[in-house]
Amino acid sequence: MADLNDGMYHISLKGEQFLSQLGDSEVILFPESSRTLKVEVKNTEDDLYTFRHNASGQYLTLDRDPQIFAQLVLGDRRAWRVVSLGDAFVIVADHPTENLSVGLDPRLEFPPKLALSPLFERDRAWTFHDAK
Repeated sequence: MADLNDGMYHISLKGEQFLSQLGDSEVILFPESSRTLKVEVKNTEDDLYTFRHNASGQYLTLDRDPQIFAQLVLGDRRAWRVVSLGDAFVIVADHPTENLSVGLDPRLEFPPKLALSPLFERDRAWTFHDAK
């Protein structure tokens, strides 16, 4: 279980690039700007977390079932497992046989997109910044 409190956050990868929105549902990484997503984090009863985009009411979810290279988008509610690394977190999708975490999409597009891939902890160092 992670030590992550419910609240409003901006979420960054290694404190450098932030979850941001492009178009209606595309989630990208971008330096902090007006595109930075303000996300409401809530712990569910089963120690999973939901991430709801404050402005649209949509949730961080996937463009298809959890599998390698499924992309992070805004859409219907999805719960995520969050693993603490001490000073940062790993965001993991529920999958019956694999630990798939949210990180940079390896297809190297610009702006950078996010996708699931096998768990590499430190490569997935997400930081939650208070956004009240």
